[in-house]
Amino acid sequence: MSASLQIGPFALPWALLVLLVAWVLADLVLVRWARKREIAVAPHAWLLPVLALVAARLGFVARYADEYLAQPLSIFNIRDGGWEPWAALAVALVYLWWLWLRKKPAFQPLAGAAALFAAVWLGGLGLVNSFSASARSLPQLSLVALDAKTHTLDQFKGKPVVINLWASWCTPCVREMPALREAQQRHPQAQFLWINQQEKPEVALQAARGFGLPEAQVLLDPRNAMSEVAGSRALPTTLFYDAQGQLQGVRVGELSVASLGDFMQKIMPAPTR
Repeated sequence: MSASLQIGPFALPWALLVLLVAWVLADLVLVRWARKREIAVAPHAWLLPVLALVAARLGFVARYADEYLAQPLSIFNIRDGGWEPWAALAVALVYLWWLWLRKKPAFQPLAGAAALFAAVWLGGLGLVNSFSASARSLPQLSLVALDAKTHTLDQFKGKPVVINLWASWCTPCVREMPALREAQQRHPQAQFLWINQQEKPEVALQAARGFGLPEAQVLLDPRNAMSEVAGSRALPTTLFYDAQGQLQGVRVGELSVASLGDFMQKIMPAPTR
């Protein structure tokens, strides 16, 4: 299974698609249950998910408070994919518990809808993780770097590897470059590779120099071969491999310093005491 569902020029990450399906099914159950029993579920029907979403965002922001406080406006940039599901679950449970204590009629349909949402969401994510990733290991893909040297990607096995698929025309790619450069400086023991998708060498070289990327770490991919491996033609797409060369995470879309740091924790060795 690919990392995202391709619909023409658009790419929808499977995790987001599972979330939307779970939401739609839960909402259908809630509406039918409430209508059948003539139970008024407003304003709880919209207040509960809003509070859960806010909690999920704030929970993630709290985990990476230093990064977000350095750029406070980035807290509102939800495009970076920074969410803490357990914070959302905790808030939802507390809200439902409050409805139960107050003996609100809306408790039963809301609790049923919430249970269905959780089952579909968690079950769907489990299936996606089971069948996803056309490449679980670093591929034996040979590409030429801007310094004219050829590299086979699996030669970097032995250290954590971050592979970023980008193009100079991609606005989110441009926005996330400072975060990637900062992460490279923060984690010198990891190998960062920027694989340019289908652009001419001179275009990629000019853009790489503008971003301050090391030419030896910028590879050219004129045939989108790595996009096929990643299962996503959306840009940017970033893949995270551990030191054993096993894929531990894929981010389809823009990264921030905080969300990138979250992925880095999955592939970096635990600090020794």
